[in-house]
Order: sequence, then structure tokens, then C-alpha cells
Amino acid sequence: MFKLIMSFLFKAVLLAGIFIAHIWVNNVLPYPFEHINLIFAFLFIYLLTDENAQALWYALILGLFLELFVSASFGVTMLSLYFCILSTSWLLTYFLTNRSFYIVTLAAAISMFIYRIYFLGLNSIFNFFFKRNFLYTSRTAADYAYEMALTALFVMLVYLLLSRIIKKLNPKYLGKYE
Repeated sequence: MFKLIMSFLFKAVLLAGIFIAHIWVNNVLPYPFEHINLIFAFLFIYLLTDENAQALWYALILGLFLELFVSASFGVTMLSLYFCILSTSWLLTYFLTNRSFYIVTLAAAISMFIYRIYFLGLNSIFNFFFKRNFLYTSRTAADYAYEMALTALFVMLVYLLLSRIIKKLNPKYLGKYE
């Protein structure tokens, strides 16, 4: 029972820490670096290391917390994040199965693109049915491009660091069993 409570507390503190770090990055770092999506990076790295789909539950919880700070309609960010992590899990399982750092970077960039497609699509649907205005400008496209590039680079750096520490992420580790 104590082990279960400690596991729950650890996961709650981890999710709170990731969320607070994400809010800090968005509010404190200068212009281009404020677009690093730490929540997505955490969920993506967690998908690489875990097979039992806990990242989907974490996406729901972190998406719900994100809804408090987003000006979009309620549920758009949470649904976009959840469907993105679901699509990313499928992408990593069936198509991009190699775990080299350039494939991980490509998968992170594709996944961020998928996240933004889901977000813009759901936001457009909500705006159409509830007759709200959401302006898509050239600035929006530039911000999303910065977010995709910087988050993919951040995921690559974290992956390179973690692949030295965690054997499961190191592609050389898999070569021993062939």
C-alpha cells in the first residue's frame, strides 16, 4: 500500500513539475525559445521508453491542466494532445521503429506537425459551430514552425543525453541481440 501511494505521489509531482516547467519556459525564455513545448517533449520521450501506454493518460491530465492557460475553446488542446500522442504511438510502433537520433528527431517534428494539424482543425470546427473568430496569420505559421523545429531539437538533445544513460534507448544495445 505504501509503495502504491509513493508511486502515485511521484507521478503527481512529476506531472506538476513538467507542467510548471512548461509554463516557465513559455513565460520566461526569450522569443524563439519560448516555443519549446516541454509537455510534448516529455510525452514523446516517455513514449520511447514505455510500452504500456501510460503516456496517453499523462496526455489527458496535462492537457486538462493546459486548458487553464489557453485561449482556445475548452477541450481543443486536450483533445489535440491526446490524439497526437495516440497518433505518435502508432507512428513509432509501425513506421518509425528505428531509434536512432535522427529518426527520433524526424518523428518529433512529424508529431508536432500532427499536433498542430489536430489543434487547427479542432479549433476551426469549434469556431465554425460556435461562430467565434480565430485569426490565422503569417505570424501563427511562423510560431508553429518555431515550435516544431525547437521542440524537435530539444527532443533530440534529451534523447542523445538519455541514450547514454538508459540502455533501452541506445540503438547499439539492440545490435547485441541480432
